[in-house]
Amino acid sequence: MGRHVLLWVSLTFVSLTIHAQTITQTLKGVVSDKETGRPLAGANIVILNTEPPSGASTDADGKFRLNTEIGRISVKVTFLGYEDLVINDMLIASGKEIYIPVELQEKVIQTGVVVVRPGDSGKSSLNPMATVSATTIRTKDAMRYAGGFYDPSRIVNAFAGISNANNDYSNDIVIRGNSSRGLLWRLEGIEVPNPNHFSDGQGGSGGAFSAITSNVIDNFDFFTGAFPAEYGNAFSG
Repeated sequence: MGRHVLLWVSLTFVSLTIHAQTITQTLKGVVSDKETGRPLAGANIVILNTEPPSGASTDADGKFRLNTEIGRISVKVTFLGYEDLVINDMLIASGKEIYIPVELQEKVIQTGVVVVRPGDSGKSSLNPMATVSATTIRTKDAMRYAGGFYDPSRIVNAFAGISNANNDYSNDIVIRGNSSRGLLWRLEGIEVPNPNHFSDGQGGSGGAFSAITSNVIDNFDFFTGAFPAEYGNAFSG
């Protein structure tokens, strides 16, 4: 009697162990571009409605391989820039591996119309005839130049090709090696012989400090060459 009880318990344990094992099958395939046939590396394959979630990613050749329970399943394939693809009610049998070729359609994203219009950057010349060698300086930009002291003559010393003719006691400027006496000043279109206090003398264009400060003008143009025809009386700037 004891042997029969022991045998019955052993058979019951083996039966429960067999039922506890889940029968799985291999699902494999390749994911590619529908138009070009190019394999898509890194595409995600997910078995829907499984707990815990089951899935895999494609390798460099677009191939994938995973194990899943037998029965009917739904598979979702996703890849960045492509339309998602869901395969429903796929029958997984225990007899052989399942191979599925997957082709994804590239996603077309419709965007709104983009209109580009020219605007004022604040750097264009005030004179429409000036095409080259013209720089516009605005009042808000004057504070950015070290040692400018709101003096237009000292501010332009920060530009390429410009240097001070004498020293810090005079604001004479030399443009591309030309004489500082060849500099022309205009204020609201009116020629100004020398807009500086304590000028350097007759014919000079510099002085101790300027009578025109960047705080009282909105902006000004500075030419280093290729002047418009109306500025023909200048050969330096």
